[in-house]
Amino acid sequence: MDLPTCIVKFIKQRMLEGIALAGKYLKRAYVKPDDIEAREGVALSALCGGPALANSELGAAHGLGMALNAHYPVSHGEAVGILIPYVMEINAEAQPWLYDQVGEALTRRPYSKKGDGTKAAIDFIKDLNANTGIPSDLKSLNVTEELAQKMGSECFGGSMGGNPVQVEASGWTALYNRLR
Repeated sequence: MDLPTCIVKFIKQRMLEGIALAGKYLKRAYVKPDDIEAREGVALSALCGGPALANSELGAAHGLGMALNAHYPVSHGEAVGILIPYVMEINAEAQPWLYDQVGEALTRRPYSKKGDGTKAAIDFIKDLNANTGIPSDLKSLNVTEELAQKMGSECFGGSMGGNPVQVEASGWTALYNRLR
């Protein structure tokens, strides 16, 4: 069942508000865990994101993360954190403007040229990962080429259908191999 347009618009607006709150408070809450304002901001961000997650198919970072979780003792949040900037890059190759609004929400600044917000979003997430202990690759897991191929084939499920760009198993295998 499709949601009415007004509800979709409402959810999208709350999602962007949640992304803006995460951009403002997540690193701050990580660096200073006793900062109540930052923790409240992160909690509100999660609350805003909940309806969006509950009404979507999530996307490739989640599907790839689930395949990784099936073989390695890494939390789903960390797996998604590692993979999301690279999935965003793959999606942005096909649709360079895809994350423009996300970049504006994260950085709290407008971008006049299509694609600049997307680049800012990807850079922001990579920087956030670097400053919050999320690895930039899978090297510590010692992923083998064989397992990368297996995970590239196993990652297809409900989450993958929600990815804006559909990629064959060989493409996801190549990503796992690039990060190993």
